[in-house]
Amino acid sequence: MALENLYALNPSEIALIYKDLAENFYDDELYATVFPDEEYRMQALEIFFKEYIRGMMPYCTFYADSAQRISVMVVFDSRKCQQFSYMRRMAGMNLRMTKLFNADPAALFRAIKYWDMFTSRWTRNFVNKDYFHLDLLYTKKNFRMQGLASKMLIELIRDAQHLEMDVTMETHAKDNLMYYQQFGFVLMNTISLTDINLKQYCLMIRNDRK
Repeated sequence: MALENLYALNPSEIALIYKDLAENFYDDELYATVFPDEEYRMQALEIFFKEYIRGMMPYCTFYADSAQRISVMVVFDSRKCQQFSYMRRMAGMNLRMTKLFNADPAALFRAIKYWDMFTSRWTRNFVNKDYFHLDLLYTKKNFRMQGLASKMLIELIRDAQHLEMDVTMETHAKDNLMYYQQFGFVLMNTISLTDINLKQYCLMIRNDRK
């Protein structure tokens, strides 16, 4: 990826952002559902994101608005992914994440039950070429509403258009749909669960050759 106007995090910086990820996704509907105990949730999310970074680093690029890392964007690049090595690495990551449930065994059953909400398997039905997946995007709470995340998102979309690659993403917050749709994302699918009011909104920008 080019994205020359963004700051690319180095491995040492990437290893440090798990605490920021835990803090900024603490109120996310999915994590709040799986880890309803507010006291334990932060601890669980720090473990979760630390293992996520370890597992996904070979396939993702980590960008920030600057070296201060006020706004961070994690982008999965399908061109980096070989199916066998990816599946083996994901299996190892999931195995290590079992430590999440030592203090809250019931969370394991919730995680299994809501597993589709953690994955991007829906993309298989819509993507048939190389693509970028916007895996995570956040701005630290005291710096929101300044357009930092929007600038990063625009850079990603422009790069994808240049490379004629699709861009996919999902959100669990219905209020986020209008924000992403203004950049050209289209709602492709909604994954629902019958027993809880939790949905995964699956979004995509197609960049087909004209």
